[in-house]
Amino acid sequence: MPQYRTHTTCNVFFLPLILGALVYFFHSPWPYLVVFGSSFLYGTYFMNPDMDMAGQIKLFSWKGLFTLPFRVYALFFHHRGISHRFLLGTLTRIIFLAGIIFLFLFLFHKVTFHTDTFVHFITVYKTPLIYLFLGLLTADTCHLLLDLVKSH
Repeated sequence: MPQYRTHTTCNVFFLPLILGALVYFFHSPWPYLVVFGSSFLYGTYFMNPDMDMAGQIKLFSWKGLFTLPFRVYALFFHHRGISHRFLLGTLTRIIFLAGIIFLFLFLFHKVTFHTDTFVHFITVYKTPLIYLFLGLLTADTCHLLLDLVKSH
């Protein structure tokens, strides 16, 4: 099983190739490339399938503070479980992180849930949200493929 540095190095190496493919095949505009690249890097460094082991990272370190929300996630998900499943792992981490953000905003009375507001938000930001999701999913896919290659 590859180590953290192997995963990050591999993902960062492939990012320019993936961005180039998005430009070449889909003619993606640069703001969407920034969204994709940023979410890909966030997914590589701080929201990868190995966040089910976040409790083993030193809290007061460069990476430790960014993994703070996933320390609770690690209590619910076992290593190489649902977190290491294509698409499903990405969705669980997104839903988990969105739930924590929503909870904090709700507790501080900054947000209330209205279906109209949610639908409007999705409608207005549909394309950037798709690029954001695809960036996270692609980073996870690279991680899972490297796990697959290195485990055989």
